[in-house]
Amino acid sequence: ASILTFTSVLFLSLPVGIIGHEFTRSWQIRGQVLLKNRIRRCMMKWGYNSKDLRLLIEYVDVNGDGMLALTEFLELMRQMRIGISSQSAIDLFMAFDDD
Repeated sequence: ASILTFTSVLFLSLPVGIIGHEFTRSWQIRGQVLLKNRIRRCMMKWGYNSKDLRLLIEYVDVNGDGMLALTEFLELMRQMRIGISSQSAIDLFMAFDDD
């Protein structure tokens, strides 16, 4: 009977642990998600679309490599006048940058 009780508790705690872990992970990245949503809303509000964004990226891409460095990205955010702080722009860049 005690083995059955122990096994039941073990199998019941497993889903709770998984849900707890996913909640913690979601809470940790909430800032990134909120910032991305804010940027998306601001872009729509100012009338930017994906084609405009590509042109803007080409405009601020100083070295012409097709990728934005942090300084180029900060200049893009400044030019677009989205209204986020430099630190928020850096956080956004780090969320997208994979190297």
